[in-house]
Amino acid sequence: MSDKTNFDIGIRIRRRRKVLGFSMRELAEKANLTAGFIGQVEQGKSTPSLATLIRIAEALQAPMSTFLDNKFEQEGSTPPASVEQSSDTTKMPPQNRKLDMLYRDFGRKMEILRTRMLPGACAEVFPLDEPTEQIVYILEGELKITLTSGEHILRSGRFLYYDGNSLQKYEAFSDEEVVFLTVITPPVKRPRSRDPDQTTNM
Repeated sequence: MSDKTNFDIGIRIRRRRKVLGFSMRELAEKANLTAGFIGQVEQGKSTPSLATLIRIAEALQAPMSTFLDNKFEQEGSTPPASVEQSSDTTKMPPQNRKLDMLYRDFGRKMEILRTRMLPGACAEVFPLDEPTEQIVYILEGELKITLTSGEHILRSGRFLYYDGNSLQKYEAFSDEEVVFLTVITPPVKRPRSRDPDQTTNM
């Protein structure tokens, strides 16, 4: 990110923090960070990683897009209804899998989801109604992804790019919870699952 981008993100974080009445120390505790780091981010001197920005956004009770999008510059402003906020969590069957919609706006060109899977959890997927391109980035644990071209095992810090309709199955492949982000372009309206106990589509 450029220095200006860092500064803009820092300003938006500080504005939102003050709207909620949090001190830097309170925000740091909620996001499991240090007050010094929050101060550096707010001054544009440090760049938060995507995972860290998600934690800050959750602590500030706002979607991550609030700190990335120029539409939300005004103090106390909230995202439009077309953007699904991170607090709107959908628990998808089976119950050992949970999906958070971090950002979706059908007027834009992508959506971001976060998925948590318990050890051994597995989900088969079905084709979407339209072609998509997707990137999966692993935050914690290991994930096995099955595409039409073969299987891939991804560990924390690794990512995979693929065509959406090539995805067949994904499963937690470690003894710990697996947490990963999926970026999909364009955003899609999901059809109802054929078998809600066994299938999903990211």
